[in-house]
Amino acid sequence: MNSKYQIYKVGGAVRDRILGVPSSDNDYVVINGSEAIMKNLGFIKVGKSFPVFIEPNRKEEYALARKEKKIGLGYGGFEFETKNVTLKEDLERRDLTINAIAETKDGTLIDPFCGIQDLENRVLRHIAKSFREDPVRVLRLARFQSTFQDFRIAPETKELVLDIRDSGELDNLTKERISLEMQKMVLKTEFPYLFFQSLEKMQVLKNIFPYLTDISKLKTISGKLTFDNLISILSINTDIDTLRKELVLTNSTYKQTNIFSKLNHFLAKEFSAENLMAFFKFIKNIDDLEKSISLYNRIYSNKRADFSFMKLLFIYYRDAGKVFITMKKLSNKGGFLKEIRTKILQEILNTK
Repeated sequence: MNSKYQIYKVGGAVRDRILGVPSSDNDYVVINGSEAIMKNLGFIKVGKSFPVFIEPNRKEEYALARKEKKIGLGYGGFEFETKNVTLKEDLERRDLTINAIAETKDGTLIDPFCGIQDLENRVLRHIAKSFREDPVRVLRLARFQSTFQDFRIAPETKELVLDIRDSGELDNLTKERISLEMQKMVLKTEFPYLFFQSLEKMQVLKNIFPYLTDISKLKTISGKLTFDNLISILSINTDIDTLRKELVLTNSTYKQTNIFSKLNHFLAKEFSAENLMAFFKFIKNIDDLEKSISLYNRIYSNKRADFSFMKLLFIYYRDAGKVFITMKKLSNKGGFLKEIRTKILQEILNTK
């Protein structure tokens, strides 16, 4: 590339290198570039709204340096300028100081907004008051706090979050953008509860997720979840059709969540033979029940109902009719769980 154009690595890859965290996402900013030059060099334009290009071999993202000006509502309410934009001006439009550090080809760090100091002090801090112009930054802030669990949000940044809330900008968050940030969050954190807790502490949870009446079930979960898992857990206290209306859910996610919701419904009821027979009738033709079983046990840690014997019974029989016949032979009175263990599992072992 011609020497009049400068390329810098920016964003998460630089931040993660300083933190000593592995990162596979390398993003670059091009100073004094243009769309024509990038195309002539073989880069492929992918940004619909912004001048973003993909290097065809390594598939890494290169963006022309730009300045932004707020002209409308929401995430897309900006116009941008790419001519004669300096590196500092490009970094200044970013959200947090820790994401506004650039790196030269030889590894030299350029840090005009003291992001390295904030990394050392474990602080999430906005760069400029323009932070309040983009409501997506509230979601990103909560996502970063759930990822970097020992970081705190600077008080002055919390004040800007309240400015965003009071301006009504949070109402302009689209369900597509909310869903995307949630998907990014579950990929990065082992404690999804912290994402929602962070929004709650910033006093904006009800503005973004007014239909989430209880997030406490997430508090007991640790370890990576999928987006399907997350939606299933939220469905415990929120109707799945409401979640489908408010978020972008694939048919697969909707199906899996429905299975989990019904499973939770069955096991939340009185644990009786009648209920168990209805449960087996429900699961007779479900192939992906194992996902819901695993998630259920992660949430309740087997305190609510010991589900392992049901799983074994279904795996061995794979026939609800045989289950019904066996269940009719059992008493529905005291010692129900013990009776199932000793009679049904013994029968399975004897007939396998």
